[in-house]
Amino acid sequence: MPSTLSCAHNVAAIGGYSGEYAIIPLHDNSRLRIGSLAESHFITNHVDIVTPRSGGVNVIWANNDAKIRQQDVETGQFVRTHELKWPINATATSPDGRIRAAVGDAKEVVLMDASRGDVIKELWGHNHWSFAVDWRNDGYTFVTGNQDMSARYPIPQNLIVDFRLWDARYMTDSFLTLPAKMGAIRSVHFSPDGKYLAIAEPADYVHIYDASTGLYEDKQTIEYIGETAGVSFDPSGDCLFIGNADELVGSIYEFGRVSRKESEISWEDIIL
Repeated sequence: MPSTLSCAHNVAAIGGYSGEYAIIPLHDNSRLRIGSLAESHFITNHVDIVTPRSGGVNVIWANNDAKIRQQDVETGQFVRTHELKWPINATATSPDGRIRAAVGDAKEVVLMDASRGDVIKELWGHNHWSFAVDWRNDGYTFVTGNQDMSARYPIPQNLIVDFRLWDARYMTDSFLTLPAKMGAIRSVHFSPDGKYLAIAEPADYVHIYDASTGLYEDKQTIEYIGETAGVSFDPSGDCLFIGNADELVGSIYEFGRVSRKESEISWEDIIL
């Protein structure tokens, strides 16, 4: 049974609850690659698809056995394996490919060298385990989602806002906190253009913040009934998809970015 999936760079990657995986080149599904990452009792928690600085396309697997595995799509070889002290729930690689953020069954957020695996910095501030992480396209702002019902992210120091300011390049230990409404934050995503931040709760709510000004004050909340399977923007950033895993009303919702006025933008449902 799938536990995580991702699609990027013309590749789909799927991880399973028993440590299994599949990689499907979308231009040639006859080259389907299936295998095992770990023993069957270790869940594959997260998958990310990146283009490393060395070239090609790599899949980054995060697993409950506390290991991050980097796999070359073309050859199927595992080119790097990095191990942390706790089960890893999610990773995200910075836009320049240099830094990888990892979160898991721990209060700290780890920033590591994406190539060597060396830990650069441990960031503290969350009070429980984290489940999600994503980078903004500016290359230094990132967000983490946690079971303490908050989302935290460093803020560039040169912006004037009405809360504490933090520069992710200096990796200090204080963060702006965005509260959840009902439960742990399981999925966080910036839009590709960096203008919006989507934060998904385990059920019923997805919050979309305006990230374009750096203030994160304006917010739209999408409400529905059902458990959240995932949330993602399309490559253009104009559409937002929400997966609903409810047994009765489960489906994929598509929302489009609508401009009524130059300064007024909202997200409205396209397909239910």
